[in-house]
Amino acid sequence: MIVDLILISISVIISLFAIIYFSKHRENYGTKQTYMLMVLIYLICGICYFTTFSLSSMTYFKSDIALILWKTSMILRIPAMLLLFSLRISIIDSHKAKFTYISIITFLGGLIVGLIFIPNSFEIMNVEGVYIIDVKNIYFLIFNLLYDVFLIVFMIYILLKTYYIIGNKRLFRTMVFGTVITTFIILFNTIYLFTQNLLFRYLHLVVFLVSSFVLLIIIVKKPEQFIDFSNKIYNFIIFHRSGILLYNYYAKNGNKADDSLLKGSILIGINHILLNFINKKDQLNLISLRNQHDILLEYDNELNYAILLIVRRKDVFIDKAVQLFMNKFSKLNEDKLLNLSGLIDTSVFKNTGEIIKEYFRPFLR
Repeated sequence: MIVDLILISISVIISLFAIIYFSKHRENYGTKQTYMLMVLIYLICGICYFTTFSLSSMTYFKSDIALILWKTSMILRIPAMLLLFSLRISIIDSHKAKFTYISIITFLGGLIVGLIFIPNSFEIMNVEGVYIIDVKNIYFLIFNLLYDVFLIVFMIYILLKTYYIIGNKRLFRTMVFGTVITTFIILFNTIYLFTQNLLFRYLHLVVFLVSSFVLLIIIVKKPEQFIDFSNKIYNFIIFHRSGILLYNYYAKNGNKADDSLLKGSILIGINHILLNFINKKDQLNLISLRNQHDILLEYDNELNYAILLIVRRKDVFIDKAVQLFMNKFSKLNEDKLLNLSGLIDTSVFKNTGEIIKEYFRPFLR
C-alpha cells in the first residue's frame, strides 16, 4: 500500500507541474488545441486514471469501493488513450481516414465501457493483502485486446508517416522512444488484465511514471515535438523592394476555387509589401483571412527583400521557421542582394528551395 501511495504522489506531482508549466508557456506549443490536449492528458491520465487504478488494489477500502475504483480506471483509460491518439492524428491529411480511425477507436471504447456495466462481469478477491480483479466476461478481455492492438498498429503507422513528412532524425528518434514506451504501457496493462499478475501491474505503473516524466522533459526542452502537422504552406514568395520576384514556391491545391482565392491573397500581399517598403515605421506583418488562411509578411530592410508566406494558420512554429529561413537566406545571398541592379538574374537564388525544405518540411504537403 505504501508503494502505491508513493507512486500516486509522484504521478500527481509530475502531472500538476506539467499542467502549470503548460499554462504558463502555452504560446510555445502552437495551437490552443495542443495546449488543451496536453492539459487533459496529464489531468485524466496522470491524476485521475493513475490514482483510481492504484487505489483499486488497496485492501484499506471495502471490496465494493475498490471494484468501483477499478471500473472507473478502466473507463478513464478509454478517453486517456483517445487523447494520446488525438495528439498525432493531425498528420493524416484525409478527413475520411481520420473519421474512420476515430470511429473505430470510439466504437471499441464504447463497447468496453458498456461491458463494464454488465452485472457479474467481474469478481474482486483479496489475495495476500491485495485486491485482484477476476474478469468473468470474456468479451471484455477480447475487446480490450482489439482496442490495444489497434492503438499500437496505428501509433506505428503514424510514426512512419511522421518521419516521411518531417525527415528530422533527431526528432524522429525522440518520437520512436515515445511510441515504444507507450506501447509497453499498453502491453503491460493488457497482460495484467489477462493474468492478474502483480508484476505486470507494477511494470505498467512504473513505465507509466517514466513516460510521464520523459514527456515532461520533452515539454520543457523540445516543444517542437508538438508541431501541428495539419498546418500547411500554400505559397512562399520572395520579393525585392523593386518589385522583382526572386523566388516562388507554390503548392498545388487541386481545388480551383481555393487556387483562385490564394491568387487573390498573393495580390493583396504583394500590394502590402511594396507599400510597406516605403513606410517602414508601420510595416504590416499579418493579414488574417478568417476561416481561410493567413498571409505572413516579413521584411529585411537592410537587404531590401521581403517574404510573403500563405499558410493555413500562423503559429509559433511557423514564426520560428520564418526567422531561421530569413537568417540563412540573408547570410547566403547577402552579396547578391546588395548588388542587384539592371537586368536581374533570379536563377542565382536557386538554393532557396533547399532552405525552404530545411525549415518548412513538415508544412510542405
